[in-house]
Amino acid sequence: MIATTSESSLSSRQRIVEATIRRVQADRSIPIPGQAPFELKFCISAAEGAWLADLVAKTNPKRTLETGMGTGQSGAFICLGLLRAAEQHDSTPGEHTAIDPGQTGNFWRGAGLALRDQAGLTDILTHIGEPSEFVLPRMVAAAEKVQFAFIDANHRFEAALLEFFYIDQLLPNGGVCVIDDTDWPSVWRVVQFAIQHRGYEWIDALAVDRGPLTRPWGWKMRYRRWRQFRRQGWPTWDAVLRKPYHAVALRKVKDDDRPEDFWMPLDGKVRL
Repeated sequence: MIATTSESSLSSRQRIVEATIRRVQADRSIPIPGQAPFELKFCISAAEGAWLADLVAKTNPKRTLETGMGTGQSGAFICLGLLRAAEQHDSTPGEHTAIDPGQTGNFWRGAGLALRDQAGLTDILTHIGEPSEFVLPRMVAAAEKVQFAFIDANHRFEAALLEFFYIDQLLPNGGVCVIDDTDWPSVWRVVQFAIQHRGYEWIDALAVDRGPLTRPWGWKMRYRRWRQFRRQGWPTWDAVLRKPYHAVALRKVKDDDRPEDFWMPLDGKVRL
């Protein structure tokens, strides 16, 4: 934890994090000591990051968690929210844990860890370099709790569902779970599961811009999205019928009280 939680020090830390994120997004790269800079190809947008930081600040969690560290920007935005919450409530910043076994590999090349260090977040952001399917069960077995979680790792349905299954057990009632890339059909089914099968309610979402139907380019954007889904082998009705979201924020309302013979199809009427 940081040595002081004075308003000036917390404000200063927020400015450092914000400046680091702005620089990285402007340069489209992350400097890595002893290596070539990591060129940004996959990263959270500035709009989604600001939305994520605001959610964390409003939730005021003492501990947060994310699966899939990637370039480290989502973790930096979450930590920015923790610093804002600490300043607003005159308290010590919460702690963030990022689970990502790929930071030491050739794909991310430690980009997320480099960004963490450059933003001065080493004291509140802990990285665990193991697969989430190993880490999360240990956390549940140790009776650990988090108040805010961000799911953004393996986007296959079973992987995202498995992460949600364990994170649900880590969240107390009132805790918030944000699921990223929910415009992917595989991930959207996890949102459906959380709302239809478990006690979660929708609290906010970040919509995908498909353009207005009153303008020709709006129809073109929808058609482009339909073609993308068709190429991917995804259900094309997901592309054109429902309003898609980049990310969805859900609040846990109650513990699991379903009977043993509970059953409900995932493709029910979940319309956010």
